[in-house]
Amino acid sequence: MALQNNGRLTLSQIAAEFGGSAPHKLSEYYGSDSVPASGRLKMSDFYGTSAMSYLTLAGGQDVNLETFITSQGLSSGAVTVTVTDHVSASSTAVPALQSGDLSAFDQVILAINPSVMVVGRGGNGGRGGGTGAGSPGGAGGTAIILTTPLHVDNRGAIYGGGGGGGGGGG
Repeated sequence: MALQNNGRLTLSQIAAEFGGSAPHKLSEYYGSDSVPASGRLKMSDFYGTSAMSYLTLAGGQDVNLETFITSQGLSSGAVTVTVTDHVSASSTAVPALQSGDLSAFDQVILAINPSVMVVGRGGNGGRGGGTGAGSPGGAGGTAIILTTPLHVDNRGAIYGGGGGGGGGGG
């Protein structure tokens, strides 16, 4: 949660937000959030800052959250990933979105925006039977697999892929 925007701010409040090792010094927080990376730090430099990192995932296919987050230069801490466009699967064998190993992070929030869909791949249709019976359609794929605890704030839609239709017979 972000630090206050005004008033008295203490070093213990800053340490509670950003962590670190006691005894705490302002210098251990250079470059945190919008805090300057060098020079003399003031308590007011920490107004409104947060240890939470915010990332935007603009859709994709076969998304692994661990891979996405670490590709943005993060390896620990708290992170919110906001999904702003559709995520889909390329085949029924893989989910549209999977968590991967997020155990290095203190907190992960997956926020799916309104009108955004996370969709598993639909199954293939069955083959026509000619003069005999057709074959059944294939099973649809998974939308999301979460193997690490995280918070999902779903304001969009999460759909598993539908099964393929059966093939016609003659």
